[in-house]
Amino acid sequence: MIDYSRIYKVRKQKKGKNYNREKKRKLYSSFIKVSLIVIILLAIVSLLSGIGKLIIYLSSVSILLSLGNGLMAIGNITFSNLGVIFFLVVIIAITNNIKAIITGLFVLLFFFSFQQFFIEYSYDVKNIQFKSFLFFYTNLNTANLSSIFGLIYLKLPLVGGLILGVLSSYIFNKYHEYRLPKNIGFLNGISFVTLVLIPIIIVFDFLYVLLFIGFNEIILLFNNILISSDNIGNLIGAGLISMLIKFFGFDQIENGGAFLPLYSYDSFLSHFIHAANQHGWKLSQFTNNWYNQNNVVSEELNRVWEYLQHLSFGNKKFSNLTWINLLSVGNLPIDAKGTLAPFTEWFTSGSINDILAANYNQTNALTFSLAFSMGVVSILTAKKENRLSTISIIILIIGSTILTGNLWPLELLFLFVTPFLYCLMYLPINLFNWVIMFGLGMYAPLDYSQGLVLFLITGFKYHGLFSNLHLVVILNICWITVITPVVCRYVKWNNLSLVGYQEEILPRITKRQYHEIFNH
Repeated sequence: MIDYSRIYKVRKQKKGKNYNREKKRKLYSSFIKVSLIVIILLAIVSLLSGIGKLIIYLSSVSILLSLGNGLMAIGNITFSNLGVIFFLVVIIAITNNIKAIITGLFVLLFFFSFQQFFIEYSYDVKNIQFKSFLFFYTNLNTANLSSIFGLIYLKLPLVGGLILGVLSSYIFNKYHEYRLPKNIGFLNGISFVTLVLIPIIIVFDFLYVLLFIGFNEIILLFNNILISSDNIGNLIGAGLISMLIKFFGFDQIENGGAFLPLYSYDSFLSHFIHAANQHGWKLSQFTNNWYNQNNVVSEELNRVWEYLQHLSFGNKKFSNLTWINLLSVGNLPIDAKGTLAPFTEWFTSGSINDILAANYNQTNALTFSLAFSMGVVSILTAKKENRLSTISIIILIIGSTILTGNLWPLELLFLFVTPFLYCLMYLPINLFNWVIMFGLGMYAPLDYSQGLVLFLITGFKYHGLFSNLHLVVILNICWITVITPVVCRYVKWNNLSLVGYQEEILPRITKRQYHEIFNH
């Protein structure tokens, strides 16, 4: 005899699994729609910021300089608060409720306010200084601090914003229908979710600061390990760390999203002295001349050192590579025998640990060809009915990356919308970036952080000093002509969904049917 109750039970369980699978698919689809709108807006902001940089560089008119500074400020503020932006994106995608967005704003206010319990700080004449985190951990780096309404708090990184958004959405969906009874006084009728969020956010703040301390110590530990030895694997490790610190908020976002340490002019001079010492030259404190071990004076180093001593840049801070490009320095002796080499090549000794210790910009030698290649793959694999809208979005985002050097819109597009393409093309190139540069003899990486236009205007003549700069150009061409068709064929063969492949994503956005996203 057939046990129909068991069959019904199995069917019911199967239906439940399908329902959960369908629910997750719709949730991810909703997240993609909202994210894609935000990423398009970020690309536009990035273009405006890039235009501001060009105006500042090319113009000396005060009105235009003010306009350029304003456009750059818009970009700096936007990309410094990506965690907040995607915190709201997650709430919109999960809840589709305007009340949830308002609740999310209160969550942010609580999140920033309650950090005052765990962060001690003091002011001096010029700036803010740390006292401690959680009353025991001291740190002199204030780059991760920000302020709003007079509140000092740790910046909310992209990963933190996503986690906080999921947490807030879950609590809202679970408790937003509950309200306090009317017989308890002035709090009657208030939403129960508000009271639930307060202790949860306090605990989350504590964990957030604790994770910041732990992650900071781990980064410092790995950084010291990488610098301590001369190993090719350290270059891959440096690439991994540079990617992690970006998404966890330990970077200088205002400089295009790449991990780009900034140094004062005095710090740059100390790096100059270190480089000279590595090449066998010592500075005499009595005569202010440079000698080698045989007490032979270097006229080139003396001339450059005297020139550098008479310059003044105030409180301005730039990367090492930007300082090199700003200063008109000729060839310098790369060994104690007096063999001359271009300043950019001279600045590093060519060993792996010295390159990592110099904290150069982790900028990809294949940035432009990689962006172009990923865009081409997305367009060629899009459905015919979506191809035009796909082309418009790809041109905007790839154009923004190439012209401004800001990798955030590109990374967010392929990380959220097409994670397969991100893992297949973008991730390995970033991990092996320094290995590629070192293999080509490019010990000081090409500085693309300001974009292609400013690179061609300001930096190309300096990088032209490299004897094998042409290898970078050849490598970019090979990537476009060889790797792109292979990846495109693989995507089509496996029927993978990329930008423009899923019909429900792009047409709704390009037709401006935003009401479908917010259920209006």
